[in-house]
Amino acid sequence: MIPNFVFALEQSKGKYIALCEGDDYWTDPQKLQKQVEFLETNSSANACFHDVHFVDGSNLIIREIYFDARQPVYTQYDCLTTLSSAYATCSLLFKRDALFPLPNWSSTTLCDMTLDLLITENGTLNHIPLNLGAYRFHPGGIWSGNDKKGNVIEVLRRYIVLYSDDNFKSKYSKELSSIITKYIRHLFVLNTLNSSERIKFAKLYIQHCDDKLRTKIAFLAPRLIR
Repeated sequence: MIPNFVFALEQSKGKYIALCEGDDYWTDPQKLQKQVEFLETNSSANACFHDVHFVDGSNLIIREIYFDARQPVYTQYDCLTTLSSAYATCSLLFKRDALFPLPNWSSTTLCDMTLDLLITENGTLNHIPLNLGAYRFHPGGIWSGNDKKGNVIEVLRRYIVLYSDDNFKSKYSKELSSIITKYIRHLFVLNTLNSSERIKFAKLYIQHCDDKLRTKIAFLAPRLIR
């Protein structure tokens, strides 16, 4: 799925790219025009997203606004530490030039979150307070249909890939390590890891935890440090 997504992006030729996944939809015929006009008049913004309805499989509204944006402008740091691509992807429009060239890891790790980080490398992601689409939730969705353990491991893998990228590691080493340890703790709370997985993720946790905690772990469980 990800290589296909990357291929589709690479075939695009226009100045702007808009996303709309198969089970979501737009509700305003002027949606794209409004977003393009916003970006044309806000030169510091590389992308923008808007509000959407949260609907079920029968298009009944579950919630009027799917994601309540708390700020009008998100920097790359904000996208990493607070936004985490929580808005609906079907509301995103961005400048094509802000995305390319793609990093080597894009063919395995390009997703909503990493896309946001790439397009905000030299610009911002802005929120438009207009409701112009609908995000549909149903149990047959690709993400919602997965088990929790698999989803957490996949998200964790994405942040590990970012940590291995020299650009992101140089700017956000501390933030990435904090996020990585948070998701490892989540895995242990789920209590579904087998013994080899527990050792694997415990060692990864030690690599990314702060020095004070690492020293404490070295005293309590010295074998894990090795």
